[in-house]
Formats: sequence, structure tokens, C-alpha cells
Amino acid sequence: MNHSTLTKIDARTKLLLTLLGAISTIAYSSLAAQLILFALSFLMALLIKRPTLVFVLYLLMALMMGLAIGCTAVITFFIPALGEMTVQNLLIPFLRGLTMMNLVMGLALSTKIENIMAALSQLHLPFVITLPSTVMIRFIPTFAHDVAQVWETLKIRGWQLNFTMLCTHPFLCARLIFTPILFRALKSSEALGVAAELKGLDRGLGNRASRAFSSEEKLCSLDWLTLGMGVFSVLLALAAEIYLGNWGIDPNAVRLP
Repeated sequence: MNHSTLTKIDARTKLLLTLLGAISTIAYSSLAAQLILFALSFLMALLIKRPTLVFVLYLLMALMMGLAIGCTAVITFFIPALGEMTVQNLLIPFLRGLTMMNLVMGLALSTKIENIMAALSQLHLPFVITLPSTVMIRFIPTFAHDVAQVWETLKIRGWQLNFTMLCTHPFLCARLIFTPILFRALKSSEALGVAAELKGLDRGLGNRASRAFSSEEKLCSLDWLTLGMGVFSVLLALAAEIYLGNWGIDPNAVRLP
């Protein structure tokens, strides 16, 4: 696991921060509020100290946004009754996605699985929620590792996956990349399921396992500082939602065709 400032923060703090960010991104609808929440989450992404991974994820999100803008332009061109869509209106959903991606990525890549189990147990959640949530969070770094291995394997076999090849042979690149990733993901999920069965988590031993992972450690000053920054950012975003709700929405802005 990468050693960074995030590893020193309690898992309960990161879980609460992620939950607070999820509720805030859904509750706020203005561009100013979403930019404030995104700025805080981006700081968390930088603390992971995985610049290559962050760059790749942001590049994928940028490609998805470009594809969404193109599809929206085509749809509104053929069906004008749907109304005109501005770039600002498309930006808000992607800011929500980026904020959640930063928070979940920071949680998954800086927290051990036993600490996640302990944090969820401290929140007094049912074990039927604790176990799937832990497995899903644990699957994120596993999936990132699988993608890196597939990429290195393709390079060893002589496949030069560059921008030119992606443009000239998109279906071949998709088959070379996504097929092995899909099979590795299925294999990893099957291994996690077998491990859960071997530990007896499917035979009513959930409460016992939950107590085994429980933790009585108190939050330190760094945790309280992190929570304070999170609450302050949410309140700042709320103020932006109230007083700057129309910021960035120009009625004379250039609209998509």
C-alpha cells in the first residue's frame, strides 16, 4: 500500500467524509457548489501519490464527457423538442462523478481491508451491508492492479497501444484490453467469494466476524482536522448554493446544436 498522509487518517474518518461528500453532491445543484466539493476531493486524490492512476482516470472521464457532449448534440439536433443543452449543464453531472471518484479512490487505495471492516462495524451497520461494502472497496485496488498487469503483458507481447492504434483499430484495442480485464475481474470476484465461504461468512457467522474486526481506537487530532475541513467545505458549498446559485449559467452562453 502506498504510504501517504491518507494512511494516517482513520478509516472511520474517510468513510464519513465519503458519505458526507456523496450526500452533498446529490443535494447541491449549482456549478459553484460542485466546484468547491470537487476541489476538496481533488486534494484527497493528490494525497494518494499515484499520479499515473489519477491521470488515467481523469483522462477516461474527459473522454466520457466528450462522448456525452457529442451524443447530446446529435440527439438535440434530431429531436429539438428535448430542448437545448449547455456545456454548463453537462459539466455538473461530471463534477459529481469526479468528486465521488476522488473520495472513493482515496478511501480504497489508502485503507486496509481490516480497517474498513472495523470502521463499518463502529458505524453499527448490519453485516449484510458491511461485507459487500468491504469487498467492493477492496476490489478497486485489485482491479487497478489487474489493469496494470494486462497493460504490461500486452507490451511484453509486442502490442504498442498508442493513440494512433486506438484511433485506427478501436475494436482490436478494446478486445486486447477489456477481454483479459473482464476475465481477471471474474476470477478475482470468485476468489473473494470462496474466501468468504471458507471463513464461514455465509453460515450465520457474520456477527461474530463483525465483532472480531471491531476497533475501540479513538480519533486523533488529524482525524478531527480532516472532518472539520470536510464540514467547512460542505458549509462553504451550501453558501455558494444559496448566494451563487446562478453563477456560471449565462443565458447568452453558446449552446450545443
